[in-house]
Amino acid sequence: MDLTLQVIDQLEHTYAIDPTRRSVTGLSMGGFGTWYLIAKRPDMFVAAAPISGGGDPRFAEDLKKTAIWNFHGRFDDTVAVDL
Repeated sequence: MDLTLQVIDQLEHTYAIDPTRRSVTGLSMGGFGTWYLIAKRPDMFVAAAPISGGGDPRFAEDLKKTAIWNFHGRFDDTVAVDL
């Protein structure tokens, strides 16, 4: 993930990327990665849509400015909803 963040930073120095429109999403392990990224850099993304992943509730206060649309099905047999 640190490499991903470095690539995003480098792309923003190279291209005209609007930092007020950055969003992130991911499914399963990508859902975990989505939660990780917005917890690690809460001011980097304005929106996130984690799908079937889990995050650490200790970072909830830091994420109050991030629009989050979270999805997880109770019949998911790969990643437990109550993780």
